[in-house]
Amino acid sequence: VLNSSTPNLDPISIALDGVDLSATVTTNAGVPMGILVDYYSMQGNAPMGGLTLLVENSYIHSAMKGFAFYGGPGQFTAKLVNDTFVMDGTAVDESSLALQEIPPTSTAVYENDIIVSSTTGFYLEVGTAGYNDLYGNTTNYAGTALAGTGTIESNPLLDTASPPGLLAGSPCRGTANPAYAPDHDFYGRPRGATPDMGAVQSSP
Repeated sequence: VLNSSTPNLDPISIALDGVDLSATVTTNAGVPMGILVDYYSMQGNAPMGGLTLLVENSYIHSAMKGFAFYGGPGQFTAKLVNDTFVMDGTAVDESSLALQEIPPTSTAVYENDIIVSSTTGFYLEVGTAGYNDLYGNTTNYAGTALAGTGTIESNPLLDTASPPGLLAGSPCRGTANPAYAPDHDFYGRPRGATPDMGAVQSSP
């Protein structure tokens, strides 16, 4: 959770690697969140000093919104790679990735993620996405979100572990973009030259 209610002129960097997040945040409106970034300045909308956020190899599940950013002035840079989002698909505005009111100069990258069982897969106002698998979502893309290069929309064949790995024959095995994949997975195991999508490296 990042909730800034006063101007902060110093850059902030946050890195999450290999975390299991299950509705860890409940907003004052009673909305269960996985990761919530509330980056508003309440002091005359003074600009923030900048936020850089990295989320990799992580399992985000059982939340109304998996990752939500609510904007405000200042620079925002996000990179969410090789994460597995498993939502419950029951809420009207449930989304795995929701970025709203983003400063136009901000950047965001979403690569090698698995997103299943959400009302909305991506709701984006800024950023690029590629080499992701979206399956079983009511709507895969909203806002400016597009499928992007290397995107698949097939059953990832998740196993029953927590976090889930990939069963044999999964289309997510060996199909991630090596340029963005971390060199290790949720458990710290090496990914090698042909990384899988999602938090867990299950192949070969």
